[in-house]
Amino acid sequence: MSQQSNTQKNRAMIRSELQDDQISKNLFYVTKKFDLPIKRLHPQSHYPAYREQRGSCVWCRFINMSEQGKHNKNSPQSQVWCTICNVPLCLNKQRPDCFIEYHEHK
Repeated sequence: MSQQSNTQKNRAMIRSELQDDQISKNLFYVTKKFDLPIKRLHPQSHYPAYREQRGSCVWCRFINMSEQGKHNKNSPQSQVWCTICNVPLCLNKQRPDCFIEYHEHK
């Protein structure tokens, strides 16, 4: 029984590492089964950083998928990325809370 629980823990760790790896390489897709990475809740210093590369805000896409069950074709693009999570998040006058909500949502 303990060997089976160890195997399940190992699989969960591998899945978490793969998900973190995908996000760091920007290969993430927000789908109905998409779970926000646990890494975003760690009490590290999550700071916004500007990049030339634009990306679709992960929080806006997650909320759209949760509420409507589909993607908005024109999801907001952002040049602000979290330094720890390595994901694009809105941080502007129209959507000032994406960065904070993404890191506090449970």
